[in-house]
Amino acid sequence: MTLDIRQLGAFLCVAHHGTLGRAAQTLNITQPALSRTIKRLEDQVGAPLFERHTTGMVLTPFGHALLPHAKVLQHEADQATEEIDALR
Repeated sequence: MTLDIRQLGAFLCVAHHGTLGRAAQTLNITQPALSRTIKRLEDQVGAPLFERHTTGMVLTPFGHALLPHAKVLQHEADQATEEIDALR
C-alpha cells in the first residue's frame, strides 16, 4: 500500500475540523472533491476512517490508528520541502 501525501493531508484536515465543509474550505477545494479523496484513502487502507454523522465526522478506531502516522508523514514531507527550498 502506498499512501498519498495529499490524501493524508486531507485526512488530517478533516480530522482537525470535524466536518467536510470546514476542511474543504480550509483546503480550497469543493466538498465533493474532498469526500472523494477521503473515500479513495479509505479504499486504499481497506477500512473506514470516519463515522459520518449529520453534525460532522468522527474518527473510527482505524482513523485513530492512522492519525499519529499521518501527522509524522506530513511533518516529514513538510521538512523535506523546506530543506529543498532552502537549498535553492
